Amino acid sequence: MVAWITVIHQVGRASAAYLAGVLRIEFGTYLEAFILSGVLPIGAALMVLFVGAGGRVRSPPLAATSLGSVP
Repeated sequence: MVAWITVIHQVGRASAAYLAGVLRIEFGTYLEAFILSGVLPIGAALMVLFVGAGGRVRSPPLAATSLGSVP
């Protein structure tokens, strides 16, 4: 599991570096990349607030049954 988290993190880093380069070529400045790198974590933080917000469905308690004598 830790290896997959590391892989996904590295892919995200590479994507961010590539996108920053593309934005630099397109606009001639890193300002847009800095703005995007500030807006995305704010969006992620807002999404985290809704994790587990939907109520859990609870199953009814199981009734105790008598199996009689067990050899």
